Amino acid sequence: MSRITKALLITAVAVMLMAATSAYGYYEDWDGWFNSGYLRYGGNDFTSVGSGIVSDSTLTLEEEDDFYLKANASVDFVYDGGWYEDTITLGISNFFGSKPTDQSGQKEGSGGWSGSARVHGPGHEDVNFVLGGTWEAEFTYTSDPLAGTYEGTWRETSSSIPGVSGSGGSSGSLQ
Repeated sequence: MSRITKALLITAVAVMLMAATSAYGYYEDWDGWFNSGYLRYGGNDFTSVGSGIVSDSTLTLEEEDDFYLKANASVDFVYDGGWYEDTITLGISNFFGSKPTDQSGQKEGSGGWSGSARVHGPGHEDVNFVLGGTWEAEFTYTSDPLAGTYEGTWRETSSSIPGVSGSGGSSGSLQ
């Protein structure tokens, strides 16, 4: 192999290594999940009075951002029974899904969630159960400085006890 061929080969390998190591990742936190809607239990509608934060991350070489929870999200749903209030505390322990990678323009994402819930208060016997569902959202990025908002929906699709249903909205911003 001639010196020129060796030099070209070394240069080509160096360029490939630089391209391979120039990948970077980013992490995003989105607030406001489950901040509107209801859970129906025992014939009563419990209204959302809280919200949770979820996160997503990606490498720029990937085509999708993957959603996850850094910590369990807890959201309360309250039923006003007149002289008493009952609460369903929903602890979301699993949040997953994806949206296209890139921090510009509009992106649509979807996925699922699951967790445990506890009904408590003077109007209902304490009950623990597991439930889960789906979510969809549209994310809008603006720049200078990087900012973003989202609007979406969530729906309860499965429960370990009968008679539970629910749906609602989520809206918030990039933190």
